[in-house]
Order: sequence, then structure tokens, then C-alpha cells
Amino acid sequence: MGLLISIVRVCAVLLVWVCLPGCQDPDAAEKAAIRATLRQLDEANEACDGAAAVAVMSSEGLDEYTRLVKLALDAPREKVLVLGSSEKQQIIQLRNRLTRRDLEKMDGAAYQQYATGECWYSMGEDYAGYEASIGEIDVMGDMAYAHILDEEGKDSGLLAEFSREAGVWKVNEFSFHRQFDEWTRELAAMERMTDDELLVRMEEIEWGKDVRDSIWDPMR
Repeated sequence: MGLLISIVRVCAVLLVWVCLPGCQDPDAAEKAAIRATLRQLDEANEACDGAAAVAVMSSEGLDEYTRLVKLALDAPREKVLVLGSSEKQQIIQLRNRLTRRDLEKMDGAAYQQYATGECWYSMGEDYAGYEASIGEIDVMGDMAYAHILDEEGKDSGLLAEFSREAGVWKVNEFSFHRQFDEWTRELAAMERMTDDELLVRMEEIEWGKDVRDSIWDPMR
């Protein structure tokens, strides 16, 4: 038994020794590129550079924004009210800040370019940004997933999604909105408000004007 233990120990040491020169993370370069993508998006948001923001957004994420544009134009109240908080928030913003004529000209890319250019997403120096909000990244071919961190820096259980398109890593920014949904539920409970009441109040504070109840109805 003693000899067997000795052999096992020696083998373990040899495995570590052999592995040391070549044990670097094989996906290290991809993970660095993914973080660089998030850094570019953070910088674009703060600089209110809509073209730069859209340039790092995945086609899947932009398709989601196109879907929201269509919902903002024509979705009836009952269809809007069953959506997630982040989707409802964006529909409120689009209906409150744009005219129907403006929105009819937009797809998801145009929406994000306009909103970023108007500084809707500029959060100031105190906001850490997307890059600081992710932990471990898992790369799976041309797809990757990052673990989103909560306010305490712990794994929230939510995942951000990335895709490599034409050799370039892009972020499905829409996937980060799940964290907003959870945050909204918690804040609404603290304020003893419904999610919908909170979202309307947030828009009133940010926009500086009262939001009409018809905000839940299709645009005219």
C-alpha cells in the first residue's frame, strides 16, 4: 500500500510538471476578445456613439430590437402588459420619446443607433459597465456565454450571450436585460408598487414629464 501511494504521488507531480508549460487556457484569446467587445460597447454608450454601439451587437440581438420596434408601433395594451419589464420599459421609451412616423423608419439597428446617439444609455462615471458585470466566460465554437454578476459580484445565475460573426465576437446585448427584469421586481416590491407603475415612474423621472396612461396602447 505504501509503495502504491508513493507511485500515485510521483505520478501526480509529474503530471503537474508536464502540464505547466502548456496549460494556458486555450480560449484565452477568445475570452479577451469578448471582453474587448463589451468594453467597446461601454465606451460607445458613454460617448453616445450609436454607430460604434451597433457595430458590436450581434444579429440575434438586433433582431430582438426590431421585434420591440414593431411591438411599440402596434401592440395592444393586453399584449404589452404581459411582456418582461425590460421590454415594457423600452416600449414606454419608444412610445413616449418618438412619433409613429419616426419609429416606422426604424429597425433594431436604427433604434439602437438613435437611442445610443441620444445618450439614453450614458450612465456616467459611477456606472461600472457591462465589462465589469461578467465573470467566467464559456466558449463553445462560435458561441460563448458569460456569467452575469450581481451587485455583490457573485454569479447571478444569468448568462450573457455572444456570437462570432464573420470572425468578430459580438454581444447579444438583449441577453443582459434579464438582470434588469430581476432588479425591477425587487425594487417594485421595496417601493410597494407594481412593476408597471415603477416603469412609468422611472420614465417620468428620466424624461422629466408625466407619462400618459395611453402609453400602453398602440402608437397613433
